Amino acid sequence: MVKCVVCGKFLGPKEGVGCPKCKSRSHNDCVRVPVGVMVDYSWRCGDCQSKIPKERDPSTPVMSESCLDQAQSRKNPSVVVSAAKTCEAEASNDVVRALREERRSKFANMQNLMTSEFKSSKDSMSTFFEEMRELRSDLSAAPSNFNERLDAFDARLLALEIARDDPIKSVETSSLEQALVDVKLQLNEREQEYLLNDVVITGFPEQKGENPAHLASLLGVKMGLTLDERDIVLVEREGAPRRAPDDSSAPVGLYNAGSLGTGHDNFIAAMEKYSADIMAINETWIREGEIGRAPS
Repeated sequence: MVKCVVCGKFLGPKEGVGCPKCKSRSHNDCVRVPVGVMVDYSWRCGDCQSKIPKERDPSTPVMSESCLDQAQSRKNPSVVVSAAKTCEAEASNDVVRALREERRSKFANMQNLMTSEFKSSKDSMSTFFEEMRELRSDLSAAPSNFNERLDAFDARLLALEIARDDPIKSVETSSLEQALVDVKLQLNEREQEYLLNDVVITGFPEQKGENPAHLASLLGVKMGLTLDERDIVLVEREGAPRRAPDDSSAPVGLYNAGSLGTGHDNFIAAMEKYSADIMAINETWIREGEIGRAPS
């Protein structure tokens, strides 16, 4: 690998600036040359520049030795004056030539700098145009995507309208509605069956702190039928309770709600067997106008 002449660091194969004279290479930052600028053949590195002999100031006219020899060889004053003028003209030409070379080198450097600037501007504009092209393609694709979504929505809406107006779908809807009506009728019939299990018992004297469920089960025992707790769903007095103990009005009847699949039929048969006006309270039978013990 090649080292930089200025800083002594290593350079890559394609990095740095090469000196046309000694073929040495240096970093662009070390020799203050922009990256990508091609140096002129007259450009020299630091080492080569230091080895060039110093010249006189071009702005100071100096008579050359040839002119002095010519003036000294000719003792004629007019010839000396003309020779001096000739030497001054040659010095002026050297100054003009030096200025021209300096301006030419400055113009070359300026041209290289402008070339690099224009190149970077061209790359930036190319990137900008590429981004604008992509944005334009996205904006062009947006309406098409929106139209596709609208078409899909219209298709779904049309399918729903067709399904609503389809007679086959209408028949299915009617069948479902009929099924709902049938279910309502079945539920109503089942509720009516539940009501058939309800029994109203009258004639029991109402007492304070009584247990209607116990009275209903005790009545079944007196009629020769044993009722389990699961056979009785609810037992309660109908209507408002009596306000005074000496109230002569008839006692409030007992409402007995039996459960399905129990001894409800046997309970009704026993009620029919012993007549509706026979009621049992504890161990005493009560008949119209007759009080006695239960027969064995």
